[in-house]
Amino acid sequence: MKTIRVGVFNLENLFLRYRLLDKEKGSREPKAVDPEKFIKEGGHINLLDTEIEDYGPISKSLRTLTARIIIDNAPDVLAVQEVESQEALFQFNRKYLKNAYPYFLVVDGNDQRQIDVGYLSKLPFESINTHQFLQTSTKDRRKKVFARDCLEVTVRAGEKRLTLFNNHFTSRISDENGKKRRDPQAKAVAEIVKERFANPDEENWIICGDFNALPDEKAVTVLESSLDAENILSRLPVSERWTYIYKGKLQQLDYLMASPALAARSAALPLVDRRGLPKAKWKFNPKLTEYIGEHGASDHCAQFWDVTL
Repeated sequence: MKTIRVGVFNLENLFLRYRLLDKEKGSREPKAVDPEKFIKEGGHINLLDTEIEDYGPISKSLRTLTARIIIDNAPDVLAVQEVESQEALFQFNRKYLKNAYPYFLVVDGNDQRQIDVGYLSKLPFESINTHQFLQTSTKDRRKKVFARDCLEVTVRAGEKRLTLFNNHFTSRISDENGKKRRDPQAKAVAEIVKERFANPDEENWIICGDFNALPDEKAVTVLESSLDAENILSRLPVSERWTYIYKGKLQQLDYLMASPALAARSAALPLVDRRGLPKAKWKFNPKLTEYIGEHGASDHCAQFWDVTL
């Protein structure tokens, strides 16, 4: 048997773009608000590699904290969300993770804001499959099931294999109850897993990501009921299962959902690393100050789990 550590982490806007460009949301090629000022302030520089923070995509101090979460927990495979591009992940790995991950992957998905899903891995990818083109209607090819993608990879650890399905379901802001977008997305993931494996119960797979759904909502329960998948955070006491703060309310929005065989074989408890939550997330609940970093590593908590293959 082989034991590896897997993780899931919404990196919160790992961008190479500039803050000045955020004022023109929805455009794939936004223009600077003030071109002359933009150039004068260093608009031609890749700010991920500079000390400049005022107009950078994300401050250097924040990305240092983000990297610390990853480095200290040292996952062999990390499923990430909210990454702008392959280049953004490459530079983050090179500068902040010191090239700890020889394998990294982002596939541009369906989100017009260019927040995509991807992977950092110490294990080689044996196969890669995007499901972003899955349609809600056979009559209109523009209508896609996934807001971003269900990015599927299989990694190889010696003679063992593990398949991951990385997701970032539609935001609660645009679809609060989930019936319109998230529920069909979860149902589609379940069908993808069933089509991928002749006997899903017996295989090594994990459905992971930022589901933007609570544990008792259909976008989660459909995976439990149709695939017998285990929400690994359910192994912890209820009070320790949260990964996100919304107006002081502690919520689980991020998941590692394991196959029956993998869950049965892997007895380890998951770990939730809450260091570095931004101040904007805890101001409603001062008791949570122990989790707050200097500027915030992400607005989501990372979770890690040691699995036995």
